[in-house]
Amino acid sequence: MPTLNGNYIDLLILIVVGIYVLEGIKRGFWSLVGDLVSFFGSLFVAFRLYPYAAKFLALNFTLSYSFANALGFVSIAILSQIFLSALVFHFLNRLPKNIFAASWTKILSVFPALLDSLVIISIGLSLVFSLPVSPKVKADIEDSKIGGFLLTRTQRFEGALSSVFGDAISESLNFLTVKPESGETVDIPYKPKKLTVDERAEAQMLVLVNQERAKVGAKPLKIDPAIVPVARAHSRDMWERGYFSHTNPDGESPADRMKRGGVKFLAAGENLALAPTTETAHQGLMNSPGHRRNILDPQFSRVGIGVIDGGIYGKMFTQNFAD
Repeated sequence: MPTLNGNYIDLLILIVVGIYVLEGIKRGFWSLVGDLVSFFGSLFVAFRLYPYAAKFLALNFTLSYSFANALGFVSIAILSQIFLSALVFHFLNRLPKNIFAASWTKILSVFPALLDSLVIISIGLSLVFSLPVSPKVKADIEDSKIGGFLLTRTQRFEGALSSVFGDAISESLNFLTVKPESGETVDIPYKPKKLTVDERAEAQMLVLVNQERAKVGAKPLKIDPAIVPVARAHSRDMWERGYFSHTNPDGESPADRMKRGGVKFLAAGENLALAPTTETAHQGLMNSPGHRRNILDPQFSRVGIGVIDGGIYGKMFTQNFAD
């Protein structure tokens, strides 16, 4: 007999889905479809129009453009939701009453209810990963069959979300990075009391990187024991000094740090990520063209991966590549 082999997170997700489906059957197919149309429609409109709203807010209310982008997006989404909901339900009220009472609508209502529940659950899981929640809970979510699947799929929205929060910094609720060779620095407002090397995450990251390289015919990267301490030291330094950047407060670049560590190379590159899990970090890097290029670059043959676990605040990933 086939089994799900899930955990308590999967059980909770199934309970929530079940509740949504039962409520959906009560509300009816057409009402649920109306909700979904207005919701996804408002997101579409918000992504299209938020730059204009952001510009208006920034010019007229002396807001920073990053804050104006976020506020503009949320404002357009809410206004669009209100307008589209009124429009959709005005249309539904004009439909013949007998189609609302048809028995087949109760059966079909399962599908929009299922979709609605999965969207809400995905948002909820992302929020859990963005808050100071126990690392064990985060690991359980990642290990769950349904929760892990939903989390990897929500990373696909990274590109769309980054357009709201800026081009130089790709940041979402649960993933932070800066572009390779970028001079940007992000302040980290918290300093974990305990920092530990996560060798398991380092090994997992190497496997994921080489799986991606195999897909494009590139040779697998080998761990260079001389580069690993350099990568770990930078991850630890970012935690301890509260910054996130390829250039440390002393002005050292990735190449400078590798030279100081005794690493010999002609070509080098660096990827950084702050994320709750290895899978989230890897997927986020692969969704970024510059980081993806480093991971798949055929001229690189060696890598050092340093992962420093900051507990409830996430894991700091540094990938240093060399030819």
